[in-house]
Amino acid sequence: MNFLNKAPDPAALEAAALDQAAVAYDEHGREWRETPQSAKSVQPGLSSEAEFSSRLPFHLSILDSLQAFKSPSLQQALKSAAQTGDPLIERWTREGKLDETLYFACAAKRLGVPFVAQPSTSGLYPLPDNWPLEKLRDLSWILIRPFAKLDHAPPVADSLYLCAPHGKELDALAEKMALDPQFRQRVRITTPRQLRRLQRASASKAAMDHHVFRLKQTMPDLSAHGKFKPFHSYYLAITLIALIGSSLVFSSIGIGINLITIMIFLTMSILRLISVFRLPHTRTTQASRVLSLLNTTKKTEASSDWPSYSVFVPLFREGRVVPDLIQSLCRLDYPRDRLTCYLLLEEEDEETRAALAKITLPAFIELVDIPKGGPQTKPKALNYALSFVQSDLTVIYDAEDRPDPHQLKIAALHMLSGRPSLACLQAQLAVDNARTNFLTRQFAVEYSALFDGLLPFLAFDRLVVPLGGTSNHFKTRVLKQIGGWDPYNVTEDADLGLRLSRLGYDIETIRSDTWEEAPESYAVWLKQRTRWFKGWMQTWIVHMRRPRYLYRKLGSDRFFSFHIMIGSMLLSTLVHPLYFLTFGISAWNLALYGSQNGSLFFVLLAINSINLVLGYGGVMVLGRKWAGKRYGFGWRAILEMPLYWLLMTPAAWRALYQLIHDPHHWEKTDHGLSSTRSRLPHAKVSSGIKPSNMAIFPKLGSHFKRRPFSMRRDPSTPKGTLQTITVSSKALENNLLGDSCEREVIIYTPHGHDGAGLPLLVDLVGFTAGGPAHVNWKNFGENVPERLDRLIASGEMPPAVVAFPDCFTRLGGNQYVNSAALGNWEDFLIEDMTPAIETQIGCGGPGKRGLFGKSSGGYGSILHAMKHADFWSAAACLSGDMAFELCYLPDMPNLLRALAKKNNSIERFLTEFEEGPKYDGKDIHALMTLAMAASYDPDPDSYFGIRLPVNMHDCSLIQERWANWLEWDPVVLADQPEVIANLKSMKGLWLECGYVDQYNLLYGARRLHSKLEAAGVDHVYEEFPDNHSSIDYRMDVCLPYLVRALEE
Repeated sequence: MNFLNKAPDPAALEAAALDQAAVAYDEHGREWRETPQSAKSVQPGLSSEAEFSSRLPFHLSILDSLQAFKSPSLQQALKSAAQTGDPLIERWTREGKLDETLYFACAAKRLGVPFVAQPSTSGLYPLPDNWPLEKLRDLSWILIRPFAKLDHAPPVADSLYLCAPHGKELDALAEKMALDPQFRQRVRITTPRQLRRLQRASASKAAMDHHVFRLKQTMPDLSAHGKFKPFHSYYLAITLIALIGSSLVFSSIGIGINLITIMIFLTMSILRLISVFRLPHTRTTQASRVLSLLNTTKKTEASSDWPSYSVFVPLFREGRVVPDLIQSLCRLDYPRDRLTCYLLLEEEDEETRAALAKITLPAFIELVDIPKGGPQTKPKALNYALSFVQSDLTVIYDAEDRPDPHQLKIAALHMLSGRPSLACLQAQLAVDNARTNFLTRQFAVEYSALFDGLLPFLAFDRLVVPLGGTSNHFKTRVLKQIGGWDPYNVTEDADLGLRLSRLGYDIETIRSDTWEEAPESYAVWLKQRTRWFKGWMQTWIVHMRRPRYLYRKLGSDRFFSFHIMIGSMLLSTLVHPLYFLTFGISAWNLALYGSQNGSLFFVLLAINSINLVLGYGGVMVLGRKWAGKRYGFGWRAILEMPLYWLLMTPAAWRALYQLIHDPHHWEKTDHGLSSTRSRLPHAKVSSGIKPSNMAIFPKLGSHFKRRPFSMRRDPSTPKGTLQTITVSSKALENNLLGDSCEREVIIYTPHGHDGAGLPLLVDLVGFTAGGPAHVNWKNFGENVPERLDRLIASGEMPPAVVAFPDCFTRLGGNQYVNSAALGNWEDFLIEDMTPAIETQIGCGGPGKRGLFGKSSGGYGSILHAMKHADFWSAAACLSGDMAFELCYLPDMPNLLRALAKKNNSIERFLTEFEEGPKYDGKDIHALMTLAMAASYDPDPDSYFGIRLPVNMHDCSLIQERWANWLEWDPVVLADQPEVIANLKSMKGLWLECGYVDQYNLLYGARRLHSKLEAAGVDHVYEEFPDNHSSIDYRMDVCLPYLVRALEE
């Protein structure tokens, strides 16, 4: 379609479709010229008072015409976009700041043409076979046949142009309509996402015929499309029966089989042991590589500097995990204008469609319908989607995956800095329900040994790397060149890894986690493992069709590593019980005839003993090293491994049976069944633009460039200002510790603001810290003001004032509660500090106050939300203290041991602590417990108001004192109706904890979350793969949430 010339004759449309498409937008790419006359003609009905809007190009004036959203910051952004050519509208829709349906509906209204929200796929012209499918995305239109029914509107007797133009193309369309009013009758407007859906539908036949099965068509020797003949199963059965029977009758045959199995086991054991000793050098080299990559981020400043990324997520009957999946994709930290996530849906999958229909998807997530035809496998779906993309990089995730939000940037930097032969990166896979039962525990150990230990070694030494089925990052160009995935191979990942190696490409690993759900039942595990074994068998058979050619292509090292990783693994799994059987038979026979064969008996005994030690020992050492580090598993989990290996043999034989009788059948692994896996909050997507989700600030766009992920600070980020005030507090007077009631508060205001009218956040720090600690210089990372600078400048967080009060006490901190011992800290925050800040800055006020904190600060935040919802309107509790019996009682014995060294004198302990030249960690934990006692159950008659809830002799609980503690426990408080009412009135409530928190706070967070959910309290709950320490990075997700909540 050419908006600047007369439309082609409808009778010639179908025959000329390819020619039209090839030249369509090349001819009308001239810029819209800004004149008063053309502005009026392009924007009919515009008020003469809209002088500013009349100077804008048509595509920007649409946004300015929405009166409800007008603001000076919006007008400045529009003016800047008009001057610089910035694709503002497209970028905002991709980032979720502007709903694309709202925008294009307004565009259709301004143009005077119908808007089609969900067009039907009937009446599409089929795409010519020789059209490059990946170029479809460059077209902003599609042809519709005459009399086709697009929606509920009556069909027309002419062909239609269904359009979704952006920027200058929309300007050109408006100008064409102004010059040729009759052309308006043939135009319909839809959204870009709907347009691409129709374009894919028009090209589905071409994709299935020429792209999905390209590997079979171009390299049939590398495809697993063939099937075994019936007589193969008979030969196999006869061979196996003969081997087992002869080993039972003839001891020499049993000994021979035993020796062969020993060789198979030893090759795998030696490779694993080598990886254990080589890995420290590998890790050191990788660490140096990461440091060099961090330096390259300085050169990768603008979003356009990042390579474009496609994320493929194949789905089939995944309704249970869809909400978590969307949230995981929304958390990916990558420029939205360079990212597209494709959810691949099988044609008959109504379950997943129904789950997705309940969620408003952001503009960067699209649904791709996979048509029927050929085997219904994951690689077939991936190939279909691959035929339509032209991104620089492509990554695969499974439905239940929770990738590290920074993984795409880490992979992109590795690709940018890697050698030309680098084609694929494998991220680390981990299990987040590892502690559920025996199966999940062993699954986690297996994953850790493989992805944390063995694969990095194989990749570093450039050996064959059997890829995992997810978190594989590819260069899209290379992926297409080698034929994509094999639709007939049910472990397409392992096959693709070997194919890359034999074609001369390299695979590396990256240290970025993707968390998965392990099967919790043997039935689910058996189906999954059967498919894996069957696919590995397919891979070995396919690539060994021409072994000498394979040897020449791979080289000796890669060739033998392939056989060890795939061939030896398969054989060892199949014969694992047979090994023990033949060894037992051989030992029994030799024992009976020891006088004749004594030396042979002892030789075999020695060889088998060595094999057992090396075979089991190698993988156990690998598992103990990495599973211990990742999951904290002890020797129990490691010693259970032989039982787990025995479970694999039935799966391997089942796979062999299926390989012969049904090689292309894909046994679906059910997800979302875990009872212990944490749930992510549902994705919340903007339904339009409004001040609360528009991050536009004066003079920002002219000099700020979005910074890539880095531990280093970006000196180009506009910096806010810090000022310090002193608050003289009546609430803290006469505290028993003798602490000063004069408190400094450091106040952060964003760059370009004086703070007036902005929301106010208060940072409550954890134990042993004070507000100034969060604004001090920080090694290897950002302090909180620098973090705020980045979040605000990048548009991830609206501007806000943030206060850092000094709340440090003589006991190392406090819980931000009113205490006769420590002082009335609730009153300090509410009556003294906040009014002083709001009076001086002009920020905050009712409905615009929030607070956040970690650990003790997290406790203070949730407590204030529970008790003072009339004052605070939003709160974020990061790993806050709760479930006191789990987080405090375990520390009581340690406290008593520390006090016993001081004759059970709290006074002596505190005096010597203050006067001593240094202290250790145990002293700090003892001090913390004393501070808790002074906060929750102060006794004015005791030294510093401290009395313990346990007997100092036998550590037994003093129930009446412990009851006083529990009155402050958030989990207990959540049972009170008035507390629930307070929490329901909050604009925003955020609760989170790491699921390896060393202070057991996870379990309290889960209890509180369950109670809030049952009571209908609207809140966000997250669990993340980390412990209690160094989690400031979690502010990147909770602070934008708080500020947006306060702005609503």
